[in-house]
Amino acid sequence: MQTLATLKGMRRPLALLALSVPWIGCFSDSAGAGPQAQFDAGFDGAEFDTSVQDGPVEAPSTDSSLEAAPPEAAPPMDAVAPVDAAADSFDAGVPVVVLIQGGAGPEAGVTIVYADASGNPLATQTTDATGRASRVVASGSMLTALLGNPTVYSAPVTIMGVEPGDVLTLIDWSSLPAPTVDVGAQSAFPQTTNFYHASAALCGSQPGQLPVSLAPSGQGCFEIGLQGLVTPLAFPLILEAFDENDDPLGFLSAKSSGFPGAPDAGDSGAGTVTLGGSWSTSYTTQNVTITDTSDAGIPYGPTVTEAVGGTLTLNPQYHGGNPTSFWTHVGYPDFVQVEANNSTYYEGAIAIAQAVAPPAASGTLTIDATALSSMPQLGGVNVDDSVAAQPTVLWSTITGSASLSTVTGIVTFASWTGGTGGADAGASAGTWMIVSPPTAQTSLQAPVLPPALIAWAPASGASYPNANVWGYKGTALPTYGAVRAAASALWEMPACAIYPPIIPALPAVGTSLMVTMLSNAQCG
Repeated sequence: MQTLATLKGMRRPLALLALSVPWIGCFSDSAGAGPQAQFDAGFDGAEFDTSVQDGPVEAPSTDSSLEAAPPEAAPPMDAVAPVDAAADSFDAGVPVVVLIQGGAGPEAGVTIVYADASGNPLATQTTDATGRASRVVASGSMLTALLGNPTVYSAPVTIMGVEPGDVLTLIDWSSLPAPTVDVGAQSAFPQTTNFYHASAALCGSQPGQLPVSLAPSGQGCFEIGLQGLVTPLAFPLILEAFDENDDPLGFLSAKSSGFPGAPDAGDSGAGTVTLGGSWSTSYTTQNVTITDTSDAGIPYGPTVTEAVGGTLTLNPQYHGGNPTSFWTHVGYPDFVQVEANNSTYYEGAIAIAQAVAPPAASGTLTIDATALSSMPQLGGVNVDDSVAAQPTVLWSTITGSASLSTVTGIVTFASWTGGTGGADAGASAGTWMIVSPPTAQTSLQAPVLPPALIAWAPASGASYPNANVWGYKGTALPTYGAVRAAASALWEMPACAIYPPIIPALPAVGTSLMVTMLSNAQCG
């Protein structure tokens, strides 16, 4: 059975977990699967059905069911969640509001560059003490938040096609804390424990590396999902014991654990996160089936994850070696997220996911991947750096595939290193993220930065070892307004490390999402 840290840790730059209890054994190999619910009829004909019962699940029944719930109303802006952007309505004269959220809360002093629809700069602002900047702009304008640090790692984020009235929250991942956290269990391990595993969001412990840091480098493994990031920064935590057959003996969990120490840029904290209470043995077994009637010739694998507090977790675990059967933890997840995906570890993926009510009893779950036949399939990605300070991401689709004009929104990333001229002429390392409406074009170019801000752009002669293109479509992001509001959740996977789950935590039970993505990663 593969360690969960190995399985999921490659999706993001891995952050690890410190434990205050001794390592009792090693973690073996495993692989994963996905559930059964029902897409609404409007979602490209996809079905996601429980095959057991129609009503709510009641223990001790062996059935599993899905109860769709509407997404929760968006919290106030101070809660740092994206606004509900289900519709692209706007009113000329109403400003666009940008909120920059860092590890310690709203960030002041971040430069925002406003540009017209062609990318020509119009004005600049810096965020105030509440992390906000606002300006009245024309429909279809774009803005760029200059995140990161051009002398270390530049991370500009460009949102195209903004509309009056938008409220856009962007997370400055470079400012997240990097504390060392010891996890101390108040209860003794079950008597027959052979080894244990701890995970916080998508960060996981690994055998023989204790203590280690829970250090979200950049975005790290703290995927925030589509319902946004709340302050103060917190994470779900679970500690699980296993016997010599890799079967779970019990778990301790906390849905919201705060970072010890001061969580702001450059600071480190240290402390103990204690998991109290008794070891729970309340598990369910979910057998997963993927149906695919598209006859597209693409094999899909299932993945099941648990969503807690707006982030996915490393759990549930696979039954020793069975890639279509999962344990889930009763009382821990807010919902279970099921994904059918086809992914290549270093290159690309296509996937569909559905958020379903957490099962209270064992059962069978099925996901229908037919709708993926309507998604574009990307055939190549590259970067044109003929205009050094305005890299262009280019892509192609395979013969017979739809174009990216058929998705709801597009996100591209161009990561660079090196170059000449130093900080005054451009950053020597960074990633430029661009969020765009759907388009039949096969390229997106970064906008012009004012001369005084050229240090945030790539330096002349930079190389581009990695570029990514993502297309999104589904009820979780029904309009481009929803895509641009959720931009900070739509982060790239690191080069040479594309592993499921591919899709971030969805906003609520009943929502679903499809993605297509491709990277030009240069894997050494």
